[in-house]
Amino acid sequence: FWERNDHIKLILDNKDSLVGVNSNFLFSGVGKDKYELRSKADTIWKESQRLFGNPDLSGFSSPDPKMVAHVFSEIDENKHQTSANALYLIKADLLFGYSKGKVIYITNYLKKNKIPKGDKQRDTLLQSAKEYFSVEKFLALDSILLSRSANGVSHFFSSIKVESILKYDTVNAIWIYNEIKRRFSSDLRDELIAYQLQFEKISSNADSIQKDAILLVKSLSAKAVLERLQNRFINWQLSKYNLYAINDKTVNLDTFKGKVNLFGIWCNCCGACGI
Repeated sequence: FWERNDHIKLILDNKDSLVGVNSNFLFSGVGKDKYELRSKADTIWKESQRLFGNPDLSGFSSPDPKMVAHVFSEIDENKHQTSANALYLIKADLLFGYSKGKVIYITNYLKKNKIPKGDKQRDTLLQSAKEYFSVEKFLALDSILLSRSANGVSHFFSSIKVESILKYDTVNAIWIYNEIKRRFSSDLRDELIAYQLQFEKISSNADSIQKDAILLVKSLSAKAVLERLQNRFINWQLSKYNLYAINDKTVNLDTFKGKVNLFGIWCNCCGACGI
């Protein structure tokens, strides 16, 4: 939720503890209100869970609408100079952040219980999944703003991924891609497509999806992602890299030009590699 003229200074006071444990984040600068509020929003959510009762996060229980309304009301009371757009994104980021992990849960549930295709329990799960991932009852749908929320994009993609697992017993990349095109529009559609190509394993369908996406996507940020993916192996010149052989001699990769080469990549920070 960066906005024009925003600049902040973040001071991390970890009180001699590990970073992230008992840490205080001290903000200063234009726009500091929104960053302090985003940090405070998590506390408001957790306090509200205790007040309303913690939902079963291992299942499909959606957050209590009354609890969400209470959280949003608390956020509004603490907004200070936070703009309406930033306030919306804080709520979206918070709400959608708690939807993560559902894909893993459903996949594991199906494997563990071996529910066959066509079983009515799958239909029940599918309906529950749609209900859980529904956003309209919590937040007005704004495609342009939601396209700027990383948790929002992840949330909507997860909802379609869940349906794919329940329908096909697998992540059907082509079906997911077509559903994104059918259900969404504008920047949110473009960001979902970029998310799929960037973070999901698409295997044999990657080329056809990417060719179609390049023609379809209009959002500048999503276009930039697709261009990076398309060009990542173009003009990658191995001749500028050197290898160090076990006899301490340096070998330029240009030596192997025109031949098929197999590289085994090892990392000196990997414990297993060092054994």
